[in-house]
Amino acid sequence: MEPNTAIRCRAVGALDRHGKKAARGLGSIEIYASLCCSALLVSQALPRIDAIRDRQAVQVVAGELDQQLRMARQTAIALDTPVRLTLRALTGGGGHCTLTHTGDPQACRCADPTTGAPAACDAPARLLQASSTRLAEAGATVTTVNRTLIFAPDHGTVTPTATFEIRSRQGLRVRKIINILGRVRGCAVTPLPGWSTCA
Repeated sequence: MEPNTAIRCRAVGALDRHGKKAARGLGSIEIYASLCCSALLVSQALPRIDAIRDRQAVQVVAGELDQQLRMARQTAIALDTPVRLTLRALTGGGGHCTLTHTGDPQACRCADPTTGAPAACDAPARLLQASSTRLAEAGATVTTVNRTLIFAPDHGTVTPTATFEIRSRQGLRVRKIINILGRVRGCAVTPLPGWSTCA
């Protein structure tokens, strides 16, 4: 027999050492072991995926609030009239709504999902922009609500100054802080990559 004949037979998998035809495929033990390994890997990956989604959710909601604050300031300057930004809590499931408007904040209301009524303001107040964020859908919400800021038209200053906290479903917390000049900065209460820690 040539030296490499046995090697060729084993490579093809035709015969085992007893001269019997070798079985193909995996046995039940190998399949069970593979399933256990797969389940273990999945169980380790799921918390990491949830953490990534949590970070993304709180950053998206914080980014939206940042844009709304800046837009209210710019609108006040552009229209040469005081503009208000009002945040209110949503009922049923948690969340918040943001109203950018002129006039009395009590004259404006959020959209009502139960009746289908849209956000609106009673004259002479005027609604400029409205949005609603539900915790169940967005994964995060602004917890500092029932606040109204007034942006002055001359220099875009804001009264009063405010700190808004955004919290995710898993407890990740960041803040958006607006000073008297209408400048907005952010910080993280819980550790978050790319964010400075709140003092």
